[in-house]
Amino acid sequence: MIKLSYFSYKGGAGRSSLAYNTLPYIVKQLNASPKHPIILMDLDLDSAGLTFLLKKKGANTKSYSVQEALNTCVAKGLYSPDFIPLSSHPIFGRCIPVGKYFGLDNESNASVLFIPADTGKPLNKESNNNYDVGNSVKEKFKDLIDSCELYDCSAVIFDTPAGDQLTANWAIEYSDTIATCMRITYQFRYGTLDFMQRILPRYCNKKFVLVPNAVPTDDIVVDCLIVSYENIKRDIMEIFGSLDTHGNQICLDMVGKGEDFFGVNEVKRFKIQEDVLFKLSEDLLAEDEIKAIEAYKKVVKCLLGD
Repeated sequence: MIKLSYFSYKGGAGRSSLAYNTLPYIVKQLNASPKHPIILMDLDLDSAGLTFLLKKKGANTKSYSVQEALNTCVAKGLYSPDFIPLSSHPIFGRCIPVGKYFGLDNESNASVLFIPADTGKPLNKESNNNYDVGNSVKEKFKDLIDSCELYDCSAVIFDTPAGDQLTANWAIEYSDTIATCMRITYQFRYGTLDFMQRILPRYCNKKFVLVPNAVPTDDIVVDCLIVSYENIKRDIMEIFGSLDTHGNQICLDMVGKGEDFFGVNEVKRFKIQEDVLFKLSEDLLAEDEIKAIEAYKKVVKCLLGD
């Protein structure tokens, strides 16, 4: 089972829109089905970007939440496919089918099951502090991931909060691959580097895919000079290429060294409204959107392999 997180060291990296736009290609590559679904979970309890995006599309995000899921007893092995089918499972049976928003037909809608975040609601009903919820809630989170594997789900995918927040740490701990989103500003480059230096020693055998996101394509003048994107690419390659990985893998393929692309390009439409680009009619796609679609496919290749 694929265990994947979309993460950034701080907010504003376009983490949710990256998840939103790469998911259709992940669904296709994994051949997700109602019997082997992708479990998609919004763990950003304060901002809940993916929840808002899917709500706008028509998903009934008020019908269930990650807080409810983690306050449901999911003792390991208690709910077995031999006894309870996926559709009747106390957690999976309440997930919101959202496959149709990613290009699947109604019959395949349950191939992607979504657990939204209920903003402002605590993880632990006995505590209002989401930074110290106790080990029992973390154990339930782990049991939920184990249940996904027990039920032979294709993948579990997390849209995390930014930085060192509790649910971001949980997602990274239980993921094998982490899409690490960043803007190309100095703050994002070196802030992400600093954060990676601090978290890499905690883990081993994880794959961090660095994804420069919303990369400008127009000429920009700073200090009376036109910005050299090649110099920024070189800087990213150098500072992240020299990291002590502590047994993890840092994938820099999306930086595009020696190639004619640089991360995921800026999409002007997203300044007003994020969308799932692949579902738009080709005659409605602008040049930057066509380019972004190709970049999203590259991201999925980095995350999942060929």
